[in-house]
Amino acid sequence: MSPGCTWGALLLAALLLQPALSSPDFRVGARFAVRLPGAYQPGFAQRTTVLEAAGKREPRFAAAVSVEAGTGGGYLCSLVVLLANVTVWASDRSDQEFAARAVCQLELTEDGQLRLTDGARAVVWWSGTAGQGAKALHLDSKTGNLRLLDDKKHTVWQSFDKPTGKLLPGQWLRLPSYFTVSPAKISSPFYSLELDGDKIAAYIYFGERKYSYWELTPSSNQAMAFAGMDESGLTMYDGRRRPVAKISPAVNKGPVRFLALGDDGSLGLYAYDSRHGNFTPSYEALAFCDLPLSCGVLAVCSLSGSCRDFAARGVR
Repeated sequence: MSPGCTWGALLLAALLLQPALSSPDFRVGARFAVRLPGAYQPGFAQRTTVLEAAGKREPRFAAAVSVEAGTGGGYLCSLVVLLANVTVWASDRSDQEFAARAVCQLELTEDGQLRLTDGARAVVWWSGTAGQGAKALHLDSKTGNLRLLDDKKHTVWQSFDKPTGKLLPGQWLRLPSYFTVSPAKISSPFYSLELDGDKIAAYIYFGERKYSYWELTPSSNQAMAFAGMDESGLTMYDGRRRPVAKISPAVNKGPVRFLALGDDGSLGLYAYDSRHGNFTPSYEALAFCDLPLSCGVLAVCSLSGSCRDFAARGVR
């Protein structure tokens, strides 16, 4: 092989080995496809990075397409934002499962719609921004906010407006606002954190019925109009943006990285442990026995924090 051909082959190989996206943004007309396994694989889970935060500061944010095996012989697909290995935001997950041998594709259409489609081009999730001039999907390296921007860098859509289980420093909400955590099983109850003008409350939902199991109210019955997260916790503000209530760390473990509502109903603030590379709670609103279903429906939580199963004793 001649030197010219050798260098040509090396250049082609280098181009093929580049990351799927060399641009810091996912621009209009771009497509990013994740091919699913040829045969259905129970328990399959994969996250493929689409955008990654700049710099080397840990933990870092990334946006990814997440694919998980469903329960009906297909797969579920969503767009997620990760902080290290923790999902801090996810698109509305559809119950629709893709057939085996299909793909999950993220695309930003020419009319500015960000959407997820399957191999048959069925739309599973979309941003609702068609015709609004969105030109690029951008991931904020400092906050993890995923934004659709127009050609003047104005925000057309952002993930911060639609929290899903976690709040991040830099996130600002106008009340009332709420977010829910989907149950691990479809038949299970689900949890919701609801921020209203008079209180913040955590609820467990059984069908259409809901029950409060934790709440925080401002002193002197002051009305709340906004909520803002920063590295010191979650602060509630009145209409003049004066602080009236706050959830802050009980112990100092460093900057707060997020507030999380768990799929077990837990609520807490979390800091990053750089030594072990994981997140640890710096504030927990509820002890284990205070969780609504800490021991399920056929057991009771003892003072020692252990579960006693009444079913084994014949109590129903």
